[in-house]
Amino acid sequence: TDIRYRYSAAYARLGYNYQDQYLINFTARKDASSRFGPGKQIANFGAVGGAWIFSKQDVIKDNLSFLSFGKLRASYGITGNDQISDYKFLSTYSANGLAYQGVAGLNPTSLTNPNYGWESVKKLEAGLDLGFIKDRILFNVSWYQNRTGNQLVGYSLPSITGFTSIQANLPAVIQNRGTEFELTTHNISGKDFSWTTSANLSVPRNKLLSYPNLANSSYATTYVEGMPLSISFLFHYTGVDPTTKQYTFEDVNKDGQVTYGSDRKPVFVGQKYFGGLNNSITYKGFQLDFFLQFVKQNGYNFLGSVPGAFSNSANQLASVIQSTNGGTGVQNFTQDYSSGLNNAYSSYFSSDGNLTDASFIRLKNISLSWNLTEKYLNYLKLRNVRIYVQGQNIFTITKYKGLDPEFSGSQLASLPPLRIIMAGIQLSL
Repeated sequence: TDIRYRYSAAYARLGYNYQDQYLINFTARKDASSRFGPGKQIANFGAVGGAWIFSKQDVIKDNLSFLSFGKLRASYGITGNDQISDYKFLSTYSANGLAYQGVAGLNPTSLTNPNYGWESVKKLEAGLDLGFIKDRILFNVSWYQNRTGNQLVGYSLPSITGFTSIQANLPAVIQNRGTEFELTTHNISGKDFSWTTSANLSVPRNKLLSYPNLANSSYATTYVEGMPLSISFLFHYTGVDPTTKQYTFEDVNKDGQVTYGSDRKPVFVGQKYFGGLNNSITYKGFQLDFFLQFVKQNGYNFLGSVPGAFSNSANQLASVIQSTNGGTGVQNFTQDYSSGLNNAYSSYFSSDGNLTDASFIRLKNISLSWNLTEKYLNYLKLRNVRIYVQGQNIFTITKYKGLDPEFSGSQLASLPPLRIIMAGIQLSL
């Protein structure tokens, strides 16, 4: 197979700096890619950004002497994306290894679509950077908004067409918006002892701004205009029926029955915010570093994943086995796949009943090391000796019931990350 990919770009940049206080930059570029069809290969992009270092103003120096640095910044730009396979705009074929009357056979491998072009992302960002007490405390906050249009996707097709997808531009506008905070403090800076702390927090949000004719598209039961992309269409769980001992669900359209096509509602599943806290402490030749990770999110618990699925073919927690007859929110067990109990479980598997708080705090990394002092190095006739102990995934604090809260976003089972402890010696002659 001979695959040829060609990409070329022309780029220009203009910047202006006035008294090291006012900064502005302009960029422009023209890109061309062989991954698009005739008339769609070339696109124009550009950006503008500006900043004001207000800490250099005399009024700030005279009245806010504790403020060692301050900068306001903002930028807006449009970027492109051609990260797709080659020749998708053509009808392509591959040899199938079979022959008819001595002629090799071919299989169609993709449908032609010469009409798709560059994916575009409009990026808007604003930020504030601050330094206090001779930059012993550094703080910055950034707000961003990215709007993506003409997404390059494999648009879903009915398999009766012979293909399950075709390369196309999705006629949707997706917005990713969020705020990010970073804080670094030099708590103690001494000759023999130092302590530095850094923390970050991200609060991301996304949603589908628009999708023309979404109700008649292949994604009518996947996305909802004005809602996040990470939604799932789920039944609303209403508890265990005390008489039948089986799961029950809300009849949304009030037609007297709960059906897959009419009674599921969009529910957000995913992260609300996340971040971390890192500390680095040194004392003479010793150094201690540790990193805490935290995530606020919801996810599927053990009743909605395997192993742990409520069926006769998977292992169960002791609390599930002991809660028969629906006593603690678990319906009766059954081996009859034609029974109402099994149908109720199938609906439960696609309901918000197994959604739970999957937030957690995890000691992700910790390291303790000791560098031998010059006295010992001279005695051993070595340049450097470092003895260390490192650990990963030491402990997790969570109320989540399942294998691991970090991978609770889907109903597939994921084993928890391994707890790893290492020790070693590094020598330099």
